[in-house]
Amino acid sequence: MHIQNEEFVLACLEANKAWAEGEGVFIHKFQNGDGINENDFDLFLKRWQVMRNTVKTKREVLRGFINDTLFNGPACVENAAKHARDNGYSTKLGKEKTISLPTSLISKVAFYKNPNDITPVDKHSLKGIRNCMPKGNDLPKTTHEYSKYLGNPPQN
Repeated sequence: MHIQNEEFVLACLEANKAWAEGEGVFIHKFQNGDGINENDFDLFLKRWQVMRNTVKTKREVLRGFINDTLFNGPACVENAAKHARDNGYSTKLGKEKTISLPTSLISKVAFYKNPNDITPVDKHSLKGIRNCMPKGNDLPKTTHEYSKYLGNPPQN
């Protein structure tokens, strides 16, 4: 895919507009130090289309966990996703009802809290990463392991 300069400039302007009118204001609520309130957390889940990935009865506990987590680097995303899965904050997915890592949800929260160090990841970003890599790369079509996106092994 080849992007023309004009298309790139328009995309950048649109991204700046979206940031100024919504994301930029919203992100400060995650970073203000007081934690995100229940209403804003629900708006976040809807905006990023990850509400379906959370257990409704555990959203308040998940919100508290998110408010208390610093997300000071990529390894924190995978560790926090494992914590969310292991504590039953994420929904059961698949035919076998296995609980997957809520990497998409956690990486998006982490991005809001620390946008300089964290990249939000989901199936769309993974597709973009794969498109930028040489043909025959070993990056899977889907993965819930954040380290596979960025190549940073989780640290304990």
